[in-house]
Amino acid sequence: MSKGLISSAFTRNDEIWLETCSFLSSRLSKCPRRQFTAILVNQDNQVISIGYNGNIRGQLGDLCGSIHCERNVQEIPSGKQTDIGCIHAEENAILNCARQGISCKGATLYVNGEPCLKCSARIVQSGIQKLVYTSSEYSIDGLQMLKSHDIVVVEDKRCET
Repeated sequence: MSKGLISSAFTRNDEIWLETCSFLSSRLSKCPRRQFTAILVNQDNQVISIGYNGNIRGQLGDLCGSIHCERNVQEIPSGKQTDIGCIHAEENAILNCARQGISCKGATLYVNGEPCLKCSARIVQSGIQKLVYTSSEYSIDGLQMLKSHDIVVVEDKRCET
């Protein structure tokens, strides 16, 4: 499917997948700061991967520092030093595809928050063609990167006043 044929309008499927992100976030992520979930859906509207912000596979404990949030301990503000802490939801969804040998090319990524710059670079590199997100008032730097690389970006504006 050509990028020119991808709708940038918010659809019923977008609503369903974002609501699913919200539902899963508090059930999957143990992060004390904020729970994020990312769902990758192929062009047939089938889920190919789910990721949430959490530990690396096999790490002891529920939090990035095992029993504590390493970012809280080091007093790192959100959006800064993203190499410290858990694996981000978007990153986890992409890496789960890689682990299973599933291509992200042409997929749509749903996430309940703006991707950071690091995750945006991974979105571009993996071939994801569309991001649908719910604003969480984080930095828009990642969104700007995606747009500059011709990724379709759709914000859920249903909750705006």
